[in-house]
Formats: sequence, structure tokens, C-alpha cells
Amino acid sequence: MRGLEFQTTKHLPEQLFHEGRNMNRSFSIVYITAIFHSNSTYAQIGEVVCWGRNQEGQCDAPSGIFTEISGGANHTMALRQDGTVVCWGRNIEGQCYEPSGTFVKIAAGNTHSLGLRPDGTVEAWGLNNHGQCNVPEFSNFSKIIGGGLHSIGLLDTGEILCWGWNYEGQCSPPTGTFIDIAAGNTHSLGLRSDGSVECWGWNVHGQCNAPSGTFTKIAAGGNFSLALSTDGSVVCWGQNNYGQTEPQDFTAATFECGESHGVAIDLLGNIQCWGWNGYGQCDAPSGQFAMVVAGGEHTIAIRGEPVGACCTGNEARCVQSVEADCDESFGLTWLGVGTSCADDPCPTTCEGDTTGNGIVDFTDLISVLNNWGACP
Repeated sequence: MRGLEFQTTKHLPEQLFHEGRNMNRSFSIVYITAIFHSNSTYAQIGEVVCWGRNQEGQCDAPSGIFTEISGGANHTMALRQDGTVVCWGRNIEGQCYEPSGTFVKIAAGNTHSLGLRPDGTVEAWGLNNHGQCNVPEFSNFSKIIGGGLHSIGLLDTGEILCWGWNYEGQCSPPTGTFIDIAAGNTHSLGLRSDGSVECWGWNVHGQCNAPSGTFTKIAAGGNFSLALSTDGSVVCWGQNNYGQTEPQDFTAATFECGESHGVAIDLLGNIQCWGWNGYGQCDAPSGQFAMVVAGGEHTIAIRGEPVGACCTGNEARCVQSVEADCDESFGLTWLGVGTSCADDPCPTTCEGDTTGNGIVDFTDLISVLNNWGACP
């Protein structure tokens, strides 16, 4: 239950370059509606906006500029630009007692919190009745996720580690390597490098019956699961008592899950919500957003303007503004508002077939923008 990623282009070039700056062809104009991803080096920054259930103050966001957000059952976390963590909402279990020091990533479980330190270690605080805060002693974590009463970490080797409550098998991951992880109340998901999804844990509602296909991102709600297809469509499965597996027809840039609702950012930076709306958690404010996550029955987002960037000729460069026509498959046209290199990191160059599937496609573009380089 935490936040995420992404973008689209005018057209996909025949070759996308990764590290070097020597480019023998033009790079397509990129319009980024939200450049945050859990594995990104850089994140879009902005003010935090919350809506939905607020009985515990979980929607009373502090002022300031933040780079990452995460929502628990009744508390919210945010990461400031200086790497310090701020928490608000329910604190009976200690989930809002922020430790000192700096972090690079954060994740909220139902009643516990996690933070990834710059040295690759993980710190956890809050309810620990099932060992969900007993982090294994590793120093090479690359991603963390909080579930109901369990936690998941992804090592830089691609191995998944789980700790906490395992009554339903949610902490018994399959072997092998993964590139993304997600956690629901009592089930867990992993995304393989080939785009396939694996699920384990409680499956009474079919939340672990992952569909076949190639996906680029995963998320888990209370008893349902989501995956982002390579064409930008959201695929859902599991419990559907409130319509949480019936998203609107749109192309998603990123998405997340709450207890019984789903949230996403579309390619224009607008928030899309579906599912249970008993507390107004699906009554999204207007405007453009760079990141969105879901707590139990509340939603959190970071406001942010889209970023436009292009690479031309023999060098990669940021541009102050660009006009970009979408690929016809998206059926949209817009103006991309760019920023200077001094203000925001821009993609430099990238390999073409980053996923190794033999073609340069939508998935490769996601991979490119999830691995930002410094401005040349």
C-alpha cells in the first residue's frame, strides 16, 4: 500500500541508449506525468494532499515539500527533501514515532512503518506483535513494502525476504529473482524480470490468482491485487465487493491500492479512483499530481507539474518546454512543460531492449525513466 512511477512518448525510437551520451538518432520527446517510482534515483517533489477517512488525523498533512509518501491503515508517512521522515495519524502502536537520521525510501504497513537507510539497511517501528518489525540483518535492501502484519524487502540481488505473520503463507516467497514487490493484508506479490507475476498467501478471494501476461508494476490491496500491463491498462483480480477490481477505462501512469479502493494517475496527471468510497477516499481533488498512494481508507498524493524532456543530435539535453504529440495508441495530444537541468534531473541515454524481450517497447520506456541519470 504505497506509491509509484511513469510517463509516455511521441513514439518509441528504434534504439534507446542507457549510459553514454553519444546518440546517433533523435530521442522521442518524453512527457512525464509522474516520475516517481519505488526504484527511482530521483523523485518528483511537491506538497502533500490527503483525503478520505480522517478520524485519526491521517489526512492532516503537514506543510512543506516532500519526495515520497506512504499510507498505512490509519497513519501516513512522508519523506522530506533532506531525507528525514514525517508521520501523522494514529500512533497508539508507535507507528508515528519517527527515528532520527535520513532515509531514501519509506513504507507503511497497517500499523507499523519501515524506512530504508542510505546504507541499504532497513529500520522498522510500530506494532511488532508478529515480528513485522524484526528486520533481517542485511545491508543490501533496494525496496521495502509493509503489509497487514508482515513486511517484504527486495535485495539488490533480486531475492525477496519476508518477515512477520506467516499464518497464511504470505511470508513464504518463491525462489528466484524479482524486480518488484507488493503486499496486501495477508498476501504478497512479486514481479519477475520477464513481466510475469507471482502471488502467495491467503487466496480465499482469488487475490493470488495472478493472470498471465507481461506486466511492469504490481500493487496489493486488502484482498485484491493489481498489475500494470505493457499497454498501460490496469488488470485487477481478487475481492470485488466494492468494485475495487473494476477500474475505469484509462491508460495508467501509476497506481496503488487501499483496503478496498484503487487509485491511479493517468497520462495527463489526473487522479483516477475506484472502489469503496464510504469516507470520500475516491473523491480526488482536481489538478495534476506526480505521485499517489492509498492508505486503508484514505488517499495521499503529491502535487506536481509534468516534466518534458528531449534528447537530440549527439547529446542528451533538457529543454525548457516542448510540444509533444502522443503516440497514436494513446490518442492524445498535449503540451509538455519542461524544466531546466538545474531544477530537475532529466533522462540521459539508455539501451534499447532493457527488458531483454527482443523488442523496444512501452516496457523499455518505463525502465528508462525509472533509472534516471544526471543531466549532461
